[in-house]
Amino acid sequence: LLCEKCNVPSLYEPQSRHSFDLVQNKDLFLRITTGHGKTLILMSPLIAAQARFKEGIGIMTAPTKALCDQEAACGTKYGLKSWAISQDTLDAARLQEPPIRLFDEVMQAKGIRLVVMSPQMLNSEGFRKYEKMPKFRKSIRW
Repeated sequence: LLCEKCNVPSLYEPQSRHSFDLVQNKDLFLRITTGHGKTLILMSPLIAAQARFKEGIGIMTAPTKALCDQEAACGTKYGLKSWAISQDTLDAARLQEPPIRLFDEVMQAKGIRLVVMSPQMLNSEGFRKYEKMPKFRKSIRW
């Protein structure tokens, strides 16, 4: 499934060993070098849920805006509806005509959704406002 959905000929050994651990709700501590598939492992539960036509939101954190953008782009590449949300993207979306509220967009979208943000954004007043909403909170599955 992962090879097909992610358009890769084969998985790295850690990917094949650990991807479905997360699908089975097992906790993982990964120590894998750069470029050996951590992102695919972390997104595997979302990819599997999407293949089963499930609904839900996955939250991923990354330490920098650039890495948030990169991880969201990977999610999009893997067929997930993905948003990199930072204060910059929130501000830019509000300036569009008509204004866009990114967290509203995430909440209203259907299917599997991936939101990538920094730990600071995860702890922001703006995110906490949505996190308190029962519909949004119930949609967060990963």
